[in-house]
Amino acid sequence: MLFPRYVSQVARVQRASDADNIVRAITAIGPIIQAQPETLDLIDGDMALKKALEMFGIDQEIIRDEDEIESIRGARADQEAQVQEQEQQQLESEQMKNLIPLAK
Repeated sequence: MLFPRYVSQVARVQRASDADNIVRAITAIGPIIQAQPETLDLIDGDMALKKALEMFGIDQEIIRDEDEIESIRGARADQEAQVQEQEQQQLESEQMKNLIPLAK
């Protein structure tokens, strides 16, 4: 049997404040990230999001586990690679069509 975990009002306020700090920090650094996208490498986005969700008291059951995340990202990468390959094939086909009249 699971018992609900009691969280005091003070603890909830502290967590909300911590979450607000994450949101404010990300908002403040947004322009820097836009100007220099490589600076985003400094932040573990997954962990920041997990911490913020936890601090806002979001039910952990709705958060995917690492295996699911890896599977989703792998599928996305495969799909992007397939699209890129199709675009490359189309470009090569168009180049060949343009070369055929020159060969005559």
